[in-house]
Amino acid sequence: MPGADFQLVKLLGLNPSINRFMIYQQGCFAGGTVLRIAKDVAENNAGARVLIVCCEITTMFFQQPCDSPKDVLVGQALFSDGAAAFIVGVNPDPKSERQLFNYSSWGSCHSGQSGSEEQLRLKEGNLRAPWHVLSEFGNMGAPCVFFILDEMRKKSGEGLEWGVLIGIGPELTVETVVLRSAATAI
Repeated sequence: MPGADFQLVKLLGLNPSINRFMIYQQGCFAGGTVLRIAKDVAENNAGARVLIVCCEITTMFFQQPCDSPKDVLVGQALFSDGAAAFIVGVNPDPKSERQLFNYSSWGSCHSGQSGSEEQLRLKEGNLRAPWHVLSEFGNMGAPCVFFILDEMRKKSGEGLEWGVLIGIGPELTVETVVLRSAATAI
């Protein structure tokens, strides 16, 4: 059965033989993983632009409330649906493209942990973007990364030049990325 990637290729009118990488059911850390893969593909294929589409649909797992198990109710209360898209490339054409971030090396924080600023010895307010996204949209898994990056982009004039994206997934899987906000005239 064709996946959503095949449907997206058809919808965008792309060649069906275009390279596609699918990452399924990896949770929050997958946003960082797809950024790393897209960066590698773009750097190693001159002129390439890589479309990232992250989608988490947790409502399809929604179950009727019952007395047990309680963990089902907790999971349904914590997670939400979300989708985001991002284009990754190198050497942007200044006439037609606007760069938002530079990748520095591989290493925003998962927004769900209380006390993260203290534990990471960050200045108060450094996790404002992840907490804002969590409060407005819930924990969307991988798309959270892109919602947080967008929030950081909006706030880049407030001294948010450097950032570290930390995505945590199943079985304590971690993906990290160091990003630098690019100067933009938005």
